[in-house]
Amino acid sequence: MSKIVLITGTSTGLGVATAIQAAAKSYKVYATMRDLAKAEALKAAAKAANATIETLALDVQDTASVNAAVAEIIARDGRIDVLVNNAGAGFARSTEQATMDDVHWIMDVNFMGV
Repeated sequence: MSKIVLITGTSTGLGVATAIQAAAKSYKVYATMRDLAKAEALKAAAKAANATIETLALDVQDTASVNAAVAEIIARDGRIDVLVNNAGAGFARSTEQATMDDVHWIMDVNFMGV
């Protein structure tokens, strides 16, 4: 029986790589992201690796979205064996240049989302 893996933040970078590596190990991977329209990089990487990955919408800032994604996985597979909280946010400017809205958004995604 293969492990059921839920990974957040799989639209780019480390999330894509983690999803592909887990799928290559024959785990059943649920790769999640806020906007499924941004799944092209993940889908291309999965195709190149001949890997099967399930995609689901999941926004770590939205409890209803998290609950819906988890409920969908439980309904399909009955469990989640591994959770990788990869979703994160950042910006390329100094703290002095950040607005309070920027700071609150970063803290919400990176700390409260996990």
